[in-house]
Amino acid sequence: MKFNIIATLMALLLSTSAFAYVDVTYHFNVPNVEVSAYNINNAAGSSVSGFSGSFPNGMSTTNGQLTIRFPDSLATQYGYAVYYVSPGYVPLEAIATWHSGGNPQAFQQDFNLQFNKIGECRSVIDEFTVVNTAQPNVPVIINMDAALDANLRSAFSLTDNNLEYIPPQYRDEYYSADIEVVLTVYNSGNALVSEQRQNFTLFADETQPVSFTWTPTFNGQYRAVVTTSVVDDQCSSTVPATTEKSFTVDDSLPQNECYTILNDLKATPELPVVGDTVTVTFTKLSNHANNVPYGSPGYALTPIPTELTTKVQAPNGLIVDSTSVLAANPTNSNPVEYQFTFNATQPGLHRITVSGEGSSVLCNGLPNPVETIVLDTSVQAERTYAVTFQLADATTGAKIEGAVIQMDGKFAQTDANGIATVSALESGTYGYVITHGSYLTLSGSTTITDSDQTIFLTMQPGTGVITPVPQPEQPAQAKEDPEFGISIGSVRIGDAFNQYAGADVPVYLTFSNSGDRQLEDVKATVVIQDLAVRDSIGPFDLRRNEQRSELLLLQLDESVQPGLYPVRITLYSEETSRVIYREIEVLE
Repeated sequence: MKFNIIATLMALLLSTSAFAYVDVTYHFNVPNVEVSAYNINNAAGSSVSGFSGSFPNGMSTTNGQLTIRFPDSLATQYGYAVYYVSPGYVPLEAIATWHSGGNPQAFQQDFNLQFNKIGECRSVIDEFTVVNTAQPNVPVIINMDAALDANLRSAFSLTDNNLEYIPPQYRDEYYSADIEVVLTVYNSGNALVSEQRQNFTLFADETQPVSFTWTPTFNGQYRAVVTTSVVDDQCSSTVPATTEKSFTVDDSLPQNECYTILNDLKATPELPVVGDTVTVTFTKLSNHANNVPYGSPGYALTPIPTELTTKVQAPNGLIVDSTSVLAANPTNSNPVEYQFTFNATQPGLHRITVSGEGSSVLCNGLPNPVETIVLDTSVQAERTYAVTFQLADATTGAKIEGAVIQMDGKFAQTDANGIATVSALESGTYGYVITHGSYLTLSGSTTITDSDQTIFLTMQPGTGVITPVPQPEQPAQAKEDPEFGISIGSVRIGDAFNQYAGADVPVYLTFSNSGDRQLEDVKATVVIQDLAVRDSIGPFDLRRNEQRSELLLLQLDESVQPGLYPVRITLYSEETSRVIYREIEVLE
C-alpha cells in the first residue's frame, strides 16, 4: 500500500497585516495531528535542513486544526518537506511551495487534508524452506533440529514522490508495519504438533528473514504452514498471507530410498496486478540413496531426475496444470533453481502448488515420497488513482464553487468548499483545464506515479468561460442477439502517458463471453488511426463464460511527434462487437 502524497502548488493568498509571511491553516478530518517541516536541499528530497518557517500555535493539535507559517520567499528552490501524522492513520507527506513572492505583507489560506486507513493490509511471506540443519541435502530426521525459514515483506510501501527523507521520529510508529508470524506444524492426521509465534515491526519496503526451529520426535508425513497477519492500527483489516510445505520425516538418514527436497517458492512481482506476468521460482533436489548404511564404505547419494507437477488455482478455476520431468541435479548436495510463469488475468487469491518426486528406475520398488510446496499470492485489480483539486480566489482567498475541471476526457465541478475530484486515472502525466464564468481560465499538468494527489490552486478574477458539464454517458447498447455478447473486463496500457517515438506500447486486454452461446472467430484489434499503427489477434473461439487475456503491441515509428493520440480497441465476431477508446501521450 502506498503512502499518500499531497502536492501543493504556489498560490497568492489573502492579505491580512503588515508582516511578511504566509499562514496556512490546515483542517484535518481527525482531531489529533502532529506536523513537522523541513527545508528541502536537493531534487530527490533526501537532504533536508531546519525549517525556515514556524508553527505559531505549536506542532501538534487536538482539535483537527493547525497553522504553519511559511516565509514570504522560498528558502530553497525545492520547497519544504511537510509531514503530517495521526495515531492509527496513514501518514501524509507534502512538498509545499507556499510563499507570496516576497510581498511585504502577511497572507493566509485554509487547506483541507484527509487522513485515511489502509483498507486491507497483507504482508507477503515466501521463500519457505524446511531443511535438516545438520545435513541440508537429506530429509528431516527425528530428534534432529529442522530449520524452518522464510522471507517476510513489509505490508507498507513508500511512494515515489521526490521525498526520500523520512523523519526518524516517525519511522517505527508510522512508516513501519506491525506483523505477527505464526508457524504451525501438523502430522498426517492433521493434528497440531507445534505452534510458534514471532512479532516484527518492519519498515516500508523492507524484508526480514524469519527463522523457526522444530525437532520432530516421530517419523511420518508433516505439513508446515507459515501465516502472517498485519496487526497495525493503520489498517482497517488484514488479509492473512500463507506459505506451506508437505514433507517427510525419516527415522534415520536415507538408505535404499529416493527423496525430493523442494524449497524457496517465490512469486514475482510480490503484489501482482491484473495484466502482469507472474514468475514463479523454486529450488529442487532429488537423490537416490543406495542400500548401504550411512557412514559405511560405499554409501552413495546419486542425483536423479524429478517428476514435477505445477498448478495455479485462480478464483475462477485452474489456470496452470502441468507435469514435466526435470533433469538430475549436477551434484547430490546443491539444489537447482527452476521457474515457470503465468498471466494474472483476474483479481483475487491465486494458490501456487509445486509437487515433486524422484523419476528414475533406481526408485522402482523403493520409498519415493512426494514433496509439495504451496504459496498464496493475491492479484490486485488494475490500480487507478484520484486527483483532488482545491480552488480559491487569488485576491480574497474565498473557496470557488462551480469551477469545471477537464482532465483526461473527464469532468468534475467544485463544491461549496472549492473541492472537486477526478478519479479512475492510471499512472501517467495528465493535462487539465479549469474554467469558471467569473475567473480566468487556468491550465496545467500533473504526473501521477503511484498515489492519489491533492492540488491547491488559485484563480484570478476576470471574464471567464462557462463550460457545461456533460451528463454521464450511457454505455452503448449493441444491436445484437441477446444470446451473444462480449464483455471487456479491463484495458491497461503500460506507461500510457509516458511514451516516446520508436517505443512498443503494450496493451493488455481482459474480456469474456457474456452471452449464452459460444462465440466463433473472435478477433481483437488495437488501432491508433492518427499514426496508422495497429495490432490484432485472432480468430479464436470463446466458450460461454470463458475469460481470456491478451497482450497486443503498438509499434511507434521513430518519426512520431509528441502529443495525445486516441487508441481504438475493438473486439468482434460475426454475432457481436464492442468498441472502447483510450489515450496515449508521446513525450519529447
